Amino acid sequence: MHEKNAAVYSVAPNLAYHRNRARALHRALRAGEEYALSEFRHFHPEGSSSGDGRIFTLTDAQLIIARSQGFSSWTTFKRERENSAPAPANLEFIGFISERLEETKSFYLTFFHYSIQVEESDGLVLKSPRGIRTLCFVRPGSRPKHVISLLPFRGEGVYLTFSTDDVSGDLERFRAAGVAIETGPLTTAGETLFMVRDPNGIGIYISEPSPLIRSRSIKENKRAAA
Repeated sequence: MHEKNAAVYSVAPNLAYHRNRARALHRALRAGEEYALSEFRHFHPEGSSSGDGRIFTLTDAQLIIARSQGFSSWTTFKRERENSAPAPANLEFIGFISERLEETKSFYLTFFHYSIQVEESDGLVLKSPRGIRTLCFVRPGSRPKHVISLLPFRGEGVYLTFSTDDVSGDLERFRAAGVAIETGPLTTAGETLFMVRDPNGIGIYISEPSPLIRSRSIKENKRAAA
């Protein structure tokens, strides 16, 4: 199971951001982190190989970043970013004010294979398996200078969507764990989905794209990486 469109990086405000991302990706590749190896397989021209025994270079990481943005090379991508107007601010993570940190941690680690990036008594930062989608949960009042953090999330008006290759299997996993299925499973022309809620009341849609939608997505990714 993975996030919808998780393979594509957001366009950041400036080239420095992408340089830093390339350095971080390079370190992750050398460390053998799975999300980085997945990016290598998906975007690098030599990604059809396993990468075992390969000595990854910063050039490899830069090429992956460039191709994930739809450019054929880092040089082309760099030139475009240097000549373009600054983009809007980049979304770094999604944050919620929550009193249920332990339950929340267990939910996302168990069902979505998130990992703990930061864990403190008053807050929790979780990183997705691909390393590019981050969720943050902090206790009410833990940031007294931030007025928005004084009241907890009330469990209404927010949902997240995760895509999967096996919606039936995921449905059974949630049912076996005793998680209430609030919607579905429903099948439309574009997807089969169901909805649960996390411990904070956040709506979680689990969606498997139809073969037609999946085929279109694969073609679009191939064009972007060409």
